[in-house]
Amino acid sequence: MAAQADMLWPHLLGMLLIQVFAHGISIAKMYVLFIPRMEEPPL
Repeated sequence: MAAQADMLWPHLLGMLLIQVFAHGISIAKMYVLFIPRMEEPPL
């Protein structure tokens, strides 16, 4: 069990980091796309 857990944790942490990284990219894209439009004065 200990050996399996030692092999499983890095896999889970890697997947979690990938999820956070992907969400960070999507949030950054939304920020870059939408914030400048909101700051522009309405025509």
